Amino acid sequence: MEVESAGNVYVADSYNYTIRKVTPTEEVTTLAGSAGQIGSADGRRSSARFYYPADLAVDSAGNVYVADQANSTIRKMTPAGLVTTLAGSAGQSGSADGVGSAARFNLPGGVAVDSAGNVYVADIYNHRITKGTPEAAADTTPPVITCPAPVLVSNDGQCHAVAVPFENPTATDNFDQNPTVSCNHHSGDSFPVGRTVVNCTATDAHGNSSTCSFTVTVSNDKSITSDFNGTPIPGNSTVWFNAVIKASGLGAINGPVTVNIINQKITSSNFSLPVPDATVIFDPNATCAKTACDGSGKWTTVAPKSGLAGNTFLSGLAYKVSAAGLPGGIKPVTWSGTFLTDTAGITLQWKWAAAVYNSSADLSSCSAIGVKAADDTKGDCTYKNSDAAGTPENVKSGVIAGARGGGGSNYTGSHSGTQTVAPCATF
Repeated sequence: MEVESAGNVYVADSYNYTIRKVTPTEEVTTLAGSAGQIGSADGRRSSARFYYPADLAVDSAGNVYVADQANSTIRKMTPAGLVTTLAGSAGQSGSADGVGSAARFNLPGGVAVDSAGNVYVADIYNHRITKGTPEAAADTTPPVITCPAPVLVSNDGQCHAVAVPFENPTATDNFDQNPTVSCNHHSGDSFPVGRTVVNCTATDAHGNSSTCSFTVTVSNDKSITSDFNGTPIPGNSTVWFNAVIKASGLGAINGPVTVNIINQKITSSNFSLPVPDATVIFDPNATCAKTACDGSGKWTTVAPKSGLAGNTFLSGLAYKVSAAGLPGGIKPVTWSGTFLTDTAGITLQWKWAAAVYNSSADLSSCSAIGVKAADDTKGDCTYKNSDAAGTPENVKSGVIAGARGGGGSNYTGSHSGTQTVAPCATF
């Protein structure tokens, strides 16, 4: 029991496993813990748990220090009611000196605090008096927070949001046994089709924090399956996969229209290839089409909103074949992905192709291969020729037969069948 300067009496209510307060007007309140509930959890007020709190002390700032005897720990409660474990580790008896959770006690039964913030403990079964300095007040080490792996769920071809459960992040700290973890989205929330970043923060009792993030992807994959031709593909060559779209309904919409494709992959029994995201922007202010990729391999194409003939380049991937090569006639080969748009009411016709380039053709840098952005002979900003959208202009002399192409001037390979898609308007 402790009486502080304002006349409030603080009580370690051992057999109720709570910390109580009696005001000068004899009003009794429970400051922390829950009557009859044994435990060691840190937390605010009634969410905290104690196991036979034997004694307490109050410092000049109103912090309450508790000898949590059966847990063999020293606890601290702030004036705001936040209970943390100051020293020791619940259920771990011992006699080790140390900082925070590295220290050990054996049924501590008494506690006191001086004006400098030093805490003194009567460590009963170790037959000693220990002193703890206020090192925790200088704690500047943030918690370690670990987010779950990226989450991917399918909504079975629909465009509506779906509830997505996921594992909560975990956090550890050098002083605080239970850092507070908060996220901008929670397990079971509804997530739209597309990719959402979940940002999480862990904060310890001394205000230090750290962050982590992970993605929740709700897919609405569309796929086109086709075959390779019978020509074997030589080792160390490169297969240039490329996809194109043709948009309808743009004229009825004011302003630019953006189309994204995410969660792309190209699969067969011989390979499984992740494809970076891609974006096409139909811009009413654009006078010609151009495309570029970033360091991650993501393609961004900007094309006029009207006036272009034929297809517009959507996405591409250069697949370096191993020295063993690939057989001809690989089937089936499937390209899939989720289409998104910022504007409802448009439709897309998309298809893909694949051509093989010899070992001398360097397609390793997507920014250097010079991809033509439009079929239109005059519509591309740079390549005003009759080549198909998706042609890697700077290396096209290296094309050979294989995949879906026969070499010659078939720089993209022959296209698959066409699929009509209504992208989900979710961003």
